[in-house]
Amino acid sequence: MLVVVAAGLAVAAVVAAVVIAVRLYQSQPVASRVSGITASVSTSMANLMSLTPVPGQAAPGFTLIDQAGAGRASQRRATA
Repeated sequence: MLVVVAAGLAVAAVVAAVVIAVRLYQSQPVASRVSGITASVSTSMANLMSLTPVPGQAAPGFTLIDQAGAGRASQRRATA
């Protein structure tokens, strides 16, 4: 009879340890997704590739040239 009680207590201790470990694991903060990366790229892929958003700023002194050779200063801002 004492062996059964000891085995029951051992099982209860193991179950309690597993429950505590699982709850601690689940309570850890989840890494947030970096904004500015398109939804077609999964969060895990963005993390794997170390992608970060690029600030939307025009390149200084950048001029667009068409096929006729006419230039025009770029007013377009980069978008993510």
